[in-house]
Amino acid sequence: MLLCLSCADSIERAWQIVDQIPGRATGAYSHSQGIKGLRDTIAAGIVERDGFHANPDDIFMTYGASPAVPYYLEKATGWRLEILELKKQLDAAKLKGINVRALVINLDNLTGHVSRK
Repeated sequence: MLLCLSCADSIERAWQIVDQIPGRATGAYSHSQGIKGLRDTIAAGIVERDGFHANPDDIFMTYGASPAVPYYLEKATGWRLEILELKKQLDAAKLKGINVRALVINLDNLTGHVSRK
């Protein structure tokens, strides 16, 4: 079998990633922040690229903005982001000892999982 150099590099990198997954269980649930080894790699990349110390424990990997920063919109208010609801979510995070430094609001899908019919 013949592989191009970039294909071989991609395959090697994929195996390096799989090796960072505990038990190599690719179909199982991972830690809620994401796989520790991958967060370590991301933090090292930020340091290398930006010269900014990044702590892997401060990195949260998600499949999108909605699961990362939940906020709730109500049909009765025209699907607007209510400041009181946002404050409620921030206060709940603070009570858990979370120091919120950024909010991610997906402007392409403000209604989250709600479908309009």
